Amino acid sequence: MWTRVDQLIKGAYVGVEYVGVVSDSRVRYGRTVRHTVELIDPIVVFGEERDTILVNEEDDFVVVFDDVFDSVN
Repeated sequence: MWTRVDQLIKGAYVGVEYVGVVSDSRVRYGRTVRHTVELIDPIVVFGEERDTILVNEEDDFVVVFDDVFDSVN
């Protein structure tokens, strides 16, 4: 499975801890997978606040919930 849409993940982005929900997954040129993550709480990276980040499948992150919207019901 290459898509992680609706999964809640956590990890570190450029050394800053984050928690967020994957809103999009796509296969890039070269068959690598990149995820768009909508953050629960914004983070500050290089002096700028971000509420969305891009995470590669090979990056170090942990899946907290497989389907965050299904777990609410």
